[in-house]
Amino acid sequence: MVIVFFLLSAIFSHYQRIYAFEFAKEKEEKHIILTTSRDIFLNTNINRECDEKGIIFRYIYNKEQIEDIETIITENDIDKIIYICSDEEDKTNLIEYITKNISNKIKRDIFRVYNYDMVSELLSRYSNNQKEEDDEISINVINRDETARYYIYKEANINSGTIGYVYGNLTEVKLIERQNDFYKVETVRYSDKKSVIGYIPVKDIKKRGLNSRYNVIVNIEDQIIKVFYDNILLREIICSSGKEWYDTPKGRFIIGRRGHSFGSSTYTCYNWVRFNNNYLFHSVLFNKDGTVNEWEYKKLGTPASHGCIRMPLEDSKWFYDNITEGALVTIK
Repeated sequence: MVIVFFLLSAIFSHYQRIYAFEFAKEKEEKHIILTTSRDIFLNTNINRECDEKGIIFRYIYNKEQIEDIETIITENDIDKIIYICSDEEDKTNLIEYITKNISNKIKRDIFRVYNYDMVSELLSRYSNNQKEEDDEISINVINRDETARYYIYKEANINSGTIGYVYGNLTEVKLIERQNDFYKVETVRYSDKKSVIGYIPVKDIKKRGLNSRYNVIVNIEDQIIKVFYDNILLREIICSSGKEWYDTPKGRFIIGRRGHSFGSSTYTCYNWVRFNNNYLFHSVLFNKDGTVNEWEYKKLGTPASHGCIRMPLEDSKWFYDNITEGALVTIK
């Protein structure tokens, strides 16, 4: 009986080792990509390309973010950190600080790129295989840059005059029918935020993939932003949309580029993320001395902006860091 027990134990142990070996062999290394280069972040598709490959990406612009990166690495079982920086960046920048403050157990690579094309070439080496291309959803948009104005024709003729304009490749253009070299379309006119029907040449329409696992829904009536990740409600954020005469446009849009701040001589807003040219997600207003504008802050939960969507500073920072370019936004 004892012999049989040891024999079975040996067999079980043998297959455990085989299983463990096979599991280790199949496990792929998981990466996080970081950059401290504002130029790389703004002038390449690094955000979108990382999301397509299932790679977590973060743009680092201050030391306070390092703790967040450590948490992300732990929670996502990251094996390697990849730093991408421009050739012009000083070697004494944040990358060295990051390297000193994140666990030495994590492998790391540092890559310096000399032109923007190198970023895509570099990203082609990595993937976390978290996303299937077949699952990609797409909507039709104008085949222009996100800040380029584009006019809509009254008829299927370029000499017919125009009925208004939209901006770039962030606003959905619904195709109704094709008439020779034109599509009859429905879209949201930028000037007055009304739904209009007009005509656009076929060559100026493109199908754009929603290259993000995030989905953002803004409910104007409730003044709430709901953020979903793989159809799971991840976060609810109180907001302020456009007040009377400055309505926030309704419809479907795509998240575009972003920036740290904007403002005037009297105020500053932080963490802006574009969804329709000058319509942005961003923080509440701050005074020039760095304090929050209490008068505007108390308006959260009610329409108060000139059409943008305001959030508390902490939520705007989370939105800025997590909602990647290419995510779908539905405003209703």
